[in-house]
Amino acid sequence: MNKSLQLWKINIFILLTTVTTIFIFALLFFFYLQKNLYSSYKEILLRSANLLEKPISELIDSPEKLKQLFENTKNENAPIAVILSTGVIIGNMENIQKETFNPLDRVEIHSAMNGQIRSYISYSETLHYKSLYIALPIHRDKEIVGVLLHSVPISIIDNQLRFILVSVILSSFLIVIVAFYFILRFAKKLNESITEMSECAESFAKGQFSRIIGTPALYELKGLAQSLNKMAGQLDEKIFLLDRQKNEIDAILASMGEAVLAVDFLGKIILINETFRILFATNSNVVGKKFAEVVLNKDLEDYITKSLITMEKSEEMTVYLIKQSLYMKANATALIDAMGEKYGTVIVMTDITQMKLL
Repeated sequence: MNKSLQLWKINIFILLTTVTTIFIFALLFFFYLQKNLYSSYKEILLRSANLLEKPISELIDSPEKLKQLFENTKNENAPIAVILSTGVIIGNMENIQKETFNPLDRVEIHSAMNGQIRSYISYSETLHYKSLYIALPIHRDKEIVGVLLHSVPISIIDNQLRFILVSVILSSFLIVIVAFYFILRFAKKLNESITEMSECAESFAKGQFSRIIGTPALYELKGLAQSLNKMAGQLDEKIFLLDRQKNEIDAILASMGEAVLAVDFLGKIILINETFRILFATNSNVVGKKFAEVVLNKDLEDYITKSLITMEKSEEMTVYLIKQSLYMKANATALIDAMGEKYGTVIVMTDITQMKLL
């Protein structure tokens, strides 16, 4: 349950991060495209205004001819107006002509009247759309006699850009939803495969090697599942062999007439056989105890201690067990692990009482 919840948290985080990134990218793209389109339209308006400046400056003193010029070149998509220094407006810009205030009071117009080329964006309450304006000073004989105002509506550009923005966001969101669906399916299969492998690994740790990991749905995990199954089979085989060897050793030790005692380098008992148990009147619970607590014979204790110190095969020694009234011949041999390291000694004791009494 916790693993599934954690997986959901990760997937939701990925989804939100992706959607947020797409939204921010789309907004940045929108503003970048809008800025570039505005700049392009501004350059077009400026070139057009520069071409119109000379013929308009020649007709600036003839308002009727100027009106006729504007009538002949009328274009609703690119209206033109001339604002004279007196504030009179001549041209085909309805929104400018219907303004109740003096156009010269507008900062951009005033700046153009002072020789600067200015551009601005304004929304027309009359026409109900937004336009881009270029205010170009009209020169005649090195004097500024008016301002040429050239505009182009840009509301349609903004509308198209918004449509593109919404389309991009919706399309991207749809793609993310589809991708998220497949990611969830992949994550579910991955979670199921990993959970099964985890449960099998726990079974292996408990010594239960009969369980086999099924073939995962994900190709990437097939090799891992095969390796784990192979490892489980090898471990099961090795444990079986070790159990058989242990049973064989136990059988050999039980059938031996000699007493056998094995201790580690700390002097703790790690193995005894049945003959030793009967000889010293003890039981199998002595495993893990110090040998001195069980043997209770100084000569034998000294012999075992010497064997642990040298960790070599010691010369045999005859020991008399007073309590048992027995003579025992002891032989000590070092215990060696799989790495070749010596970790203790094993003592084999043979009853030679009958030989001593002869």
